[in-house]
Amino acid sequence: MTCVKTTLLGLLLGVQISCVACVTAPPDKQPVVLSIIGPAASSQDLAELSGNAPGLDLEPNKFNVIFELVVFVEQIEQYPETWKQFRAAMYEWARHLPIKFIAYHENPTMIHPLMGPHLYRHRPGVIQVHMADLSSSAYGLSDRLLGMWQSSRQRILLDADSLETRPEYAYSTSLHEIGHMLGVPHVVGANDPGLTGFIILRQEVDAENWVMYPRQVKDKPQKILHSLEIALARHNLMHYWTRPNIPRRGSDDCGFLLDKGD
Repeated sequence: MTCVKTTLLGLLLGVQISCVACVTAPPDKQPVVLSIIGPAASSQDLAELSGNAPGLDLEPNKFNVIFELVVFVEQIEQYPETWKQFRAAMYEWARHLPIKFIAYHENPTMIHPLMGPHLYRHRPGVIQVHMADLSSSAYGLSDRLLGMWQSSRQRILLDADSLETRPEYAYSTSLHEIGHMLGVPHVVGANDPGLTGFIILRQEVDAENWVMYPRQVKDKPQKILHSLEIALARHNLMHYWTRPNIPRRGSDDCGFLLDKGD
């Protein structure tokens, strides 16, 4: 059974929201598929893509690039605010890119009569979203880490223990990690240390306000995507994600830290 909902939020953001439930189960236990669809690829997008694929015959406004994610029901229930802000971050990226996010809600305790447990995590290429205490023994990461994109394991980690009561941080962290998933590197200031591949802004630009700045800084919004960040993600969609034989810029494991002064 498929239900396509047009909500006020969807109208404002220009995206389509679909909810899919496909097994026989009590209504409050049915698996959900969240679908967020951004604008289709434009003529400019296709011009970039055709540069890598001569003779490619595609019409504008006819396709999007799909990213499948899986999020775990028990974590959604434990950290509803963090999940709400992650959804909002997907909507924001989808406003600007020819992308389609599909997020499966996985409940391992639910058994399909024919297919067994709904383990969406085993779908090829699916990206796992973990909302948990990242300093716990299960993850063993720094207690200053708010989020991390682990390309090597195809998963986004969110330190929901810290983020659940700080929705503004949950939103900026989610924007940041989705950016890494899309291949956008860190953005730093002229006086910040940087590694190969970082974007270094000129002296007069305040890098701490950018979504892809590597630390969450107190009183800095870090919630508005800059045109450069969007352009880099769009470039990756057209040149890398649609051509699997090319190494992807977002191949590093990247973390997002809480500023020491916060």
